[in-house]
Amino acid sequence: YKKAYSHFILHGEKEQRLFNKNLVKNLNCNFYRKIYQDMNNLSDTQIKEHWAFHGIFEGRIGKPNKLNFVTNICIFIHLYNEELLGEFIQYIKNVESVFNNVNVIFTLKVDTLIEKKIDKKYYVLKIKNIGVDINGFIESYKFINKNKIPCDFILKLHSKKSVNKVEGLLNWRKQLIEPIVSISNLIQIQYLFTHVKNI
Repeated sequence: YKKAYSHFILHGEKEQRLFNKNLVKNLNCNFYRKIYQDMNNLSDTQIKEHWAFHGIFEGRIGKPNKLNFVTNICIFIHLYNEELLGEFIQYIKNVESVFNNVNVIFTLKVDTLIEKKIDKKYYVLKIKNIGVDINGFIESYKFINKNKIPCDFILKLHSKKSVNKVEGLLNWRKQLIEPIVSISNLIQIQYLFTHVKNI
């Protein structure tokens, strides 16, 4: 098997020979490289070999698979620090790559113009920045209720930023958010939503 697959990777694939349709179609090298840190520096050929000989048997996931049932995810983002928009858009894209039905509500400062840079498929609310930052959550929740936007789970994100070097917390926002919105962890969350009742 190993010799046959090695031949396929090195020669057969280029010659458009068939090996195992399911094996090949269930692997996305870029995805595999991104979610498994130990695969970061491997070539596509090495990724395919690892997937065939080890990854499948270790229970690794070869490509993103969207949920086969409707789960309505609402993301509430209070974008006080507007320069972080790009970072938060990437978080949204990660969630959208795993879940089918995602609604995003941005809450922004009243006097901002940043909404021009936000995709029109997302909702934007301009609000007063009051209530120790909780106002954004309250207004977003009122908005989805009023507009009957389906929502099973809420992911609340905030563009908090610390500039106090003494605290040693310059990366604390990412340390809090990235474990939740990394693709590998979202897939685990997806699995729990699928298999655990009353979560």
